[in-house]
Amino acid sequence: MLYFPLICSCFIFNSFGQQLKAIPVKGGEGNFFSGSFPPGLYYISFAVEGRVIQVEKFVQL
Repeated sequence: MLYFPLICSCFIFNSFGQQLKAIPVKGGEGNFFSGSFPPGLYYISFAVEGRVIQVEKFVQL
């Protein structure tokens, strides 16, 4: 049996709806936002295999 890992991504948008970054997510990475962005409000969306599984609106980073 072949094993194909799921493609997981985190998309980060600013409060104006502009996509700032798409980050591939691997299991066990922990907090990958730390030090990556200046403090502020961001819109964050998580997707697996292209399907949005969770949306966090206006997260304070």
